[in-house]
Amino acid sequence: MQDKTRVLIVDDDVSFAKGLTDILNEKGYEVSVVHNGEDAFRKAKEIIFDVALLDIKLPVMNGVEVFKRLKTISPKTVMMMMTAYTEDDLIKSALKEGTYGVMYKPLNIDKTLSMIERAKGHGALIMVVDDDPNIRITLKDLLENKGYMVTLASNGEEAIRMVQERPIDIIFIDLKLPVLNGLDTYLAIKKVKPDIIAVMITAYQKEKQDTIEAALKQGVFTCLYKPFEPNEFLGIFDNINKRKHNSVKTLLIVDDEANIRKGLNDIFSLFGHKIMEAASGEEALEKIRGNIPDLVLLDTSMSGIDGIETCRQIKHVERFDTKVLIYTGKIDAIDAVRAREAGADEYCIKGSDPAFLIETANKII
Repeated sequence: MQDKTRVLIVDDDVSFAKGLTDILNEKGYEVSVVHNGEDAFRKAKEIIFDVALLDIKLPVMNGVEVFKRLKTISPKTVMMMMTAYTEDDLIKSALKEGTYGVMYKPLNIDKTLSMIERAKGHGALIMVVDDDPNIRITLKDLLENKGYMVTLASNGEEAIRMVQERPIDIIFIDLKLPVLNGLDTYLAIKKVKPDIIAVMITAYQKEKQDTIEAALKQGVFTCLYKPFEPNEFLGIFDNINKRKHNSVKTLLIVDDEANIRKGLNDIFSLFGHKIMEAASGEEALEKIRGNIPDLVLLDTSMSGIDGIETCRQIKHVERFDTKVLIYTGKIDAIDAVRAREAGADEYCIKGSDPAFLIETANKII
C-alpha cells in the first residue's frame, strides 16, 4: 500500500515548478512535474495521484481544460488550481467545473501544505453566506489560516447555485439575507445536498427566535450569535468533527465466506456500526440499491463478479455515493493497481490479524 502522498504539478513555469517540487519533496511528498496538458494526461495514466496542482494559464490547453479531461482519466484525484491572477474568467470557470479550490501565487507554503493535506483526505470545503462583505472576508481569513478551503456567497440564490456546482461540506449562513432568508436558503440547499452541515449566524437572537428554532428542527447544526470571538467560531469545527466521529455508520461486508462475514460483523458491531452482509457482488449491488451504506468492504476473490469488478460497478457504473475498501488475503501488486483504477478508496491485506483492516476502514468512514 502506498505510504507517500502523490502530487502532480502541472505548470509551464519551470523554475516555479522546481521550487515547489523541492519543498514538497522535503515534506515527504512524492512529486511528479509536467509542463503541459498532454504530458499531464500521460502521467495520470501511469500513476494514480492523490492531489494535482494545475496552473490555470498553460500553453495550448489552459488549466481548466486540462482539469476537465484529467477528471475523466483520474476521477479519484483531488485537483486544485494555481494562478497569479485574481480576476479571471478562467478562475470562475474552474470553480464552476468543480475544482477543489484555487491557490494564488506567490503561494503561502504553510497554507498550501495544509490545503494539500485536507484535499487528499477530501477535507471540508466551506462556504460562508453573508451579505456583509466585511464578515465574509473576516471569516474567510480565519478559516484559510487554519488551512480550510473557503468559498463565499453574498445571497441565498448565489449560495444555492454554488452548491450545485461544487462539493460544499459545511455552510455558514447569515439568517437575515436579502430576498431569500437564511432558513429558506438552507432548505433549498438541503434538497441539493442532504448531508450538508449548516451553521446559522445571526445578530437578532430575540427577534428571530422562532426562525432559529425552526432551523434547528430542520437539521441545522447550531446557531452562532454575532458578535462572536474567533475561537468561538473556530470551535464549531471541533464540535462538528466530534459529531462525525461519534455518528453511527452503515457498513456492507461482501465476502462469499460466511465465517469471514460473521467475524467482521462481530468486530465492527463492537464499534456501534450498523452491518449489512452480502455473499456475492450481485447481492451487494442489489442491497446498495435499496440502502446505500457509508462503506462497502469487498473481498477480491469471490465467485461470480469479483470484488474489483463489483467496485467498478459501484463507483463508475451505478455511481453510488459510498466509500469502498477492497481487501485481500494475499499480496498482489497488480490487484492493488486494478482496485485503484476501479475507484476503490482504499486497498489492504487482511491477513490473520484483522486490526489493520479495521483501522483502515475506520479511517475512511
